[in-house]
Amino acid sequence: MPVIPRDHDVATFSEMVPFRSTKIKLAKSPLMIFAIFTALVTPFMFGLMMSIVDSNDPAQRSGAFMLQATTTVLYLLVTFLVGVFAYARPGKPIWRYFGVFAAVVVIGITPLFNILAFPFRGIIPGIVETGLSQTSVISSFIGMFFIAGLAEEFIKAVPVLLAAWIAWNASGKSKGKMSSWALEGPLDAVVMGIFAGAGFIFFETAFEYVPNQAADIAKQTGDQNLGFVGGMSLLLPRVFGGITGHMGYSAIACYFIGLAVIRPAQKWKLIAIGWVGAALVHATWNSFGSFYSILQYPIQIATVVAAVGCLLKARQLAMVDGEARPETFGSIIVQKEKPPAKPKPASLAPQTPAPLHSSPPSRPPHATATIEQVLTLNINGISFPLRAGEAIDLADEPALESQGRGIAGMVVAHPSRANVLGLRNSGAMAWTARLRDGSQQMIEPGQNIRLAVNVQIEFGNGLHGLVAPVA
Repeated sequence: MPVIPRDHDVATFSEMVPFRSTKIKLAKSPLMIFAIFTALVTPFMFGLMMSIVDSNDPAQRSGAFMLQATTTVLYLLVTFLVGVFAYARPGKPIWRYFGVFAAVVVIGITPLFNILAFPFRGIIPGIVETGLSQTSVISSFIGMFFIAGLAEEFIKAVPVLLAAWIAWNASGKSKGKMSSWALEGPLDAVVMGIFAGAGFIFFETAFEYVPNQAADIAKQTGDQNLGFVGGMSLLLPRVFGGITGHMGYSAIACYFIGLAVIRPAQKWKLIAIGWVGAALVHATWNSFGSFYSILQYPIQIATVVAAVGCLLKARQLAMVDGEARPETFGSIIVQKEKPPAKPKPASLAPQTPAPLHSSPPSRPPHATATIEQVLTLNINGISFPLRAGEAIDLADEPALESQGRGIAGMVVAHPSRANVLGLRNSGAMAWTARLRDGSQQMIEPGQNIRLAVNVQIEFGNGLHGLVAPVA
C-alpha cells in the first residue's frame, strides 16, 4: 500500500503537545536550562526574604542574607553566560563551559589560589604593598600589574591552558577519548574565558566583597539592616563591573590561547601577548581607575571593545572553517570578494603547442566533495542525496526508524568555499568518521564533517554510512 500523505490542515499530536515532540530536544536547549534555573531560584529567593524579615536571630538573618546574595550573584552571571553561549554557538555543550566556571570557583575558595598566585605576589619583596599603595598612581600600576594583572589572568586561564595542552598533545585513541575537553580554537577559548571570568567574579563577590561590606557597615553603625543594604549596594556594581572587567580581560587573554592552538608555530608568543595585554588592561583599571574616577569610563569602554572584537573575530574564524553557523546581525564578514587578478603579460618564451587530441586532466581519485559533483550517502543500503540545505533524519526513514532515533544531520555548504560540502551532526549522538587517509575523527553534536568520496561515518546503533558519487 502506498503511504498516505498527512493532512496538513489538521494539527498533529506533537504540534498540540510540543514538549512531547521527537523533533525538539528540550534538554539540549540553553533557554530551557535557564528557564528551569529561574523556576528553582524564584521560590527559593522568596523563602530567604521571609527568613530575613521574620527572624529575630541575627545569626540566622545574616546567614539568609548571605545565601540570598550568593544566589543573586549566581543568577545574574548565569543570565549573562547563557546569552553569550546562545550568541557564540561554539558547538560544544554548555555544561563544558560551566565546568570551567566551577573549576575557577574551586581554585578561588581553596588554597590553590594562593599557590598559583605566589609567583606574582610572594617572590618580589613589597609588591603587594606597592600595588595597594594610594600614594602614587605609577607605583600602584606597577604593583597591580603583578598582583592583579598577571596573577589573576593566569589563574582564570588555567582551565583554558589545560584544554590547549590536550589539543597539542592528545593523539590517536587518546585524542578520541579527550576530544570533548581539547581546545578547538579562538571561539572555544573566548567562551571558556568568559565563563572563567564569571567564576572569578562569583567567588570574589559572593564570598569576599559583599559579606565584608555588610559586616563592616553593621559594625560601624550597629545596625544589621544597614549592613545588608550596603552589601546589596555593592553586589550589582561588582557583578556588572565584572562583566566588563574580569570577563573582558579573560576573553582577551584566552582568545590568544585559542589562536595559539590553530597557529602552533607561534603559540608561546601568542599566549604571552594575550596574557600581558590582559594584565596591562587589568592593572590600568585597578590603578588609574582608582586614582581618577573619570578614567573608569574610557578604560571600561576600551576593555569591552577589545573583548567583543576578540569574540567577533573568533566567530568569524570559526565560520570560515565551517565550525560555526553564520550570524545575521551583519557584524561579521566571512570573506570579502577579492578584486579580479590582473592578467599576466604574455611570456616571450616560445610556447609548446598543445597536442591536437589531448585529453582533459583527470580528477584525483579522492576528490573533495563539490556541489558540482553529486554525492550520495549510503546508510545500510539506503541512499540519501547530499545537497546543500538537505536535512537527513534517520528516524523518519521507516526501514531505520528503530535504529535511527536521535540520529540526524544537515548538509551545509562551506561559508567561504561554495564548492565544498559538509554534514553537520544535528542529532543527539556523537559520530565516528573514518577519513580518506585512514584517520578517525569524533563528530560531536553541532560539529561538521567535510564530505568527500569514500569518507565513512559510524552513526551508532549499528548504522554505517559511506559517501559515494552518484553513478
